[in-house]
Parts: sequence; C-alpha cells; structure tokens
Amino acid sequence: MSPFTSSLGRPIERFLAHKRALGFAYHREEAFLRELDRLALLKQNDFVSEDLVRIYLSMFSRKR
Repeated sequence: MSPFTSSLGRPIERFLAHKRALGFAYHREEAFLRELDRLALLKQNDFVSEDLVRIYLSMFSRKR
C-alpha cells in the first residue's frame, strides 16, 4: 500500500505499527485512516490536530 502522505501520516503509521505489533490486524481501521489522510492532504490546513487524532485513535485501544 502507499504510504500516508499528510502531516498526520507519521503518527498514523506509528499507531498502526504499534497495534500490529500487539497482534491486531487493523484492516478496516487502516482504510478509514487512509481516508482521513487523503482529506488532510486535500485541505492542507490544520483542521484536525494531532491531539484530536490521538484521542480518536485511543478509542480503538483496549482499556487497561
């Protein structure tokens, strides 16, 4: 697959790598994150902050 290209790409890639190292497939979630990445690239502004993405991604994490 192609790499993430927006300013959110690197944090998204780190998140997916971490989850996959834990044994999660994250195929459906990756598809959504690729859509978010494309939207962020199109808009070329800070409509979504890295903190907001982290909050959203934390919803997919198991509570400990």
